[in-house]
Amino acid sequence: MDLAAAYASCRLCGREDLPPVSVDGRRSRSFHLCHDCGLISVPDRCRLNIADESARYALHDNTLSNQGYVDFLNEVAEAAVSVASEMPRRRLSAGGTVEPPVKLLDFGCGKNAVLCRLLERRGMECCPYDPLYEELRLPEIADKYDIIAACEVVEHLRDLAGELRFMRGLLRDGGAIIIRTRLYDDVDIGAGASDFKNWWYAQDPTHINFFGRKSLDTVASIFDKRIEETGYGDIFVFR
Repeated sequence: MDLAAAYASCRLCGREDLPPVSVDGRRSRSFHLCHDCGLISVPDRCRLNIADESARYALHDNTLSNQGYVDFLNEVAEAAVSVASEMPRRRLSAGGTVEPPVKLLDFGCGKNAVLCRLLERRGMECCPYDPLYEELRLPEIADKYDIIAACEVVEHLRDLAGELRFMRGLLRDGGAIIIRTRLYDDVDIGAGASDFKNWWYAQDPTHINFFGRKSLDTVASIFDKRIEETGYGDIFVFR
C-alpha cells in the first residue's frame, strides 16, 4: 500500500479526499489533515481491528491501585464537580416529581470505570458506559444525563461524528459535556525530525483522531454548545 498516495475522508465533518500530511511507515499509518475542520485522522484502512485494539487496552493498568492513573482522572473529576456545583441540585420533572441530583455518564469508561468510582466518592451519581464490554453497555432505552465525561475517548472513535451526536442525544437540556484529549497545535505537522508522526500521542496505534482548536469548534457545533477552558490544557467543557 502506497501510504503517501492514499486519500481519506474526514470523520468529523465528512470532507472527502484528504491527502496525507505525514506518514509513519513503521506502523503503516498515514495522517490526513482536514482543512475544513482541522481534524487529523488515520484512515480506516490503517487502523487496528477491534480485537487488536481491545488487546492493547487490556495491557493498561487502569485501576484504582495505579496512583498515577487515579491522579490523572481526579483532574477530570474536579472539572465534573465544578460543573455540577453550578447546576441545580434538584429539579421538577414535567410530571411534578422531584428528580435525583446531578447524574453523570462516564462515556468510554474502560473495564474498571475508575472515574465513576472517584466521583461516587464525591457523592455524584454515575453511570459507566463502554461498548467494548458487554456489562458496560447502555440499555436499549438509555437515561439522559446532566453531565457526560469522555476522558481520552474521542481520539479512539471510529464513527467520530456519529458518536458525538449520540453523546449529545444522551444529554439533558442544560447539561454539559467534558472532553479530555491532547491537542496537536504545538506539534510540527510538516516534514522533518519533529513532525507529527513522532509526536508521542500519535505513536499510540489505537489513536486515530487528533484535534486542534479549530476541530474543537466543530465538536462544539455538533453539541450545539460553547467551549469553556479549564485549568488544564487538555480538558474542555461544552455547555
